[in-house]
Amino acid sequence: METIALNKPSGLQVLPGGLFQQRTVLTQLQWEANSKSTFEAHQKPHPVPVHRLGRGTS
Repeated sequence: METIALNKPSGLQVLPGGLFQQRTVLTQLQWEANSKSTFEAHQKPHPVPVHRLGRGTS
């Protein structure tokens, strides 16, 4: 298990929801993990947040 720490800018949503479905921290991390992964399908990394900061919080 790996941990990634991010310095999230204000205005960027962490989790998909409402009008924000694509451009979120979680969807970007999932896209990166899937596009650069050389793992088998059952071994692919599955990023999940351990703490959620609101969109207005930096």
